[in-house]
Amino acid sequence: MEILRALVIMEDSRLLQEFSATVTRNHTLHLVRKLDQFPAANDLERVLRSVAPHVVFLEVAGVAQIERMAEVVERVAPGTQMVAVSGERTVDEMIACMRRGMREYLTVPFSSQDLELMLSRIRALIAQNPPKLEASQNIIAFLSSKPGCGATTAALHTSLEVARQGGCRTLLLDLDCRSSALDFMLKLPPRYGLRDAVEYAEVLDDSIWERMVSRIGKLDLVGLGSSVSRLSLPLAAIGRYLEYARRNYEAIFLDMPAGFDEHAMAILEQCTSIFLVSTPELCALEMTRRRLELLGHFDLLNPTRVLVNRVQARAAINDHLDELLGAKVFATISNSYAVLQKAIQDGRTLDRRSAMGRQFADLAAKCLGKEKEAQEHGGFAGLLRAFLPGARQTAPKQLDSPRPQRRILMLPSIPEPEASMALVRYNR
Repeated sequence: MEILRALVIMEDSRLLQEFSATVTRNHTLHLVRKLDQFPAANDLERVLRSVAPHVVFLEVAGVAQIERMAEVVERVAPGTQMVAVSGERTVDEMIACMRRGMREYLTVPFSSQDLELMLSRIRALIAQNPPKLEASQNIIAFLSSKPGCGATTAALHTSLEVARQGGCRTLLLDLDCRSSALDFMLKLPPRYGLRDAVEYAEVLDDSIWERMVSRIGKLDLVGLGSSVSRLSLPLAAIGRYLEYARRNYEAIFLDMPAGFDEHAMAILEQCTSIFLVSTPELCALEMTRRRLELLGHFDLLNPTRVLVNRVQARAAINDHLDELLGAKVFATISNSYAVLQKAIQDGRTLDRRSAMGRQFADLAAKCLGKEKEAQEHGGFAGLLRAFLPGARQTAPKQLDSPRPQRRILMLPSIPEPEASMALVRYNR
């Protein structure tokens, strides 16, 4: 039986203590957060997005308070069940609770039997109408065609630029358990991370999340942590991390391992964009071509974009990249070995004024949409509004495909999922 996550809001300390004591004897209900004061609307919204409760236990403390708390829960997390808790019943408060759709009303003395019966009724309601929290659909994965192609560098600097240019909450998740390098590249101090928090994935909230976050400019970065006892992250835990991230961030970047396995394919299926990073060496290009075939087998070509890294200016092979890959290149990044190595040596990100830094800035702008469009629509927020389902579409017309259309929020310049793979060269 699934454990129900519960948020408790009670200012009466004695009421909270008695209620908590009763709940501790129930093994199907987990109190993920206790608030001993009635929060402001924006604070309650943040808590709801953090813990995603199935049920909210709300102390009855006046009609106005009931109305205010219930309005936020209904607006932010429709389908979340609310239970009124009180030391005594009053007619006005009971009526206010009923108006807000609260079907359950608990009063002291609390009994385990009453709680069990109430939870069985709530489970039935949740099965019919599960809680729904608004969640981002912008998940962008970076993976190398073979180890060492620079996917980590590309993921870091593209996400940094999206956070800076877009002004949106942006996250970079390090999922490369076998060859993680982000902490080394940025000289980050040892920190609690994804591998350390696996046991807490089911009850993940902002207090656990904040222990894992490192902030690089406007970007939130969550690494793997200090633990080396796990060669991989359980897929269920990754799912919980992504659920939390989608509720709290507008754009989520994933630094993926180079290898393809069932875990990787399950994660990639959730992504709206996949950047497959190669270098212009023949072996890397051949591995990229094979990866594209594999992605096509799993029906993942539509969101996939090829990024060729370390391109030498005026190299003869540059004119044959599309031919060798069997697909058009979305973007190229020039070879700036000395600049990148100096940045890593100093434990910092690339200088945005460098040629390589400007190219990642251009790549981020390309992901967000053309500069002209960004100015016309008022930045990233305007771009998102412009590309909401049903809004005027300004993206290039795509080829027909039998795949059904998913009505989701997409980053501009990324074709709708029903389109076949159509990549364009990035002109510096």
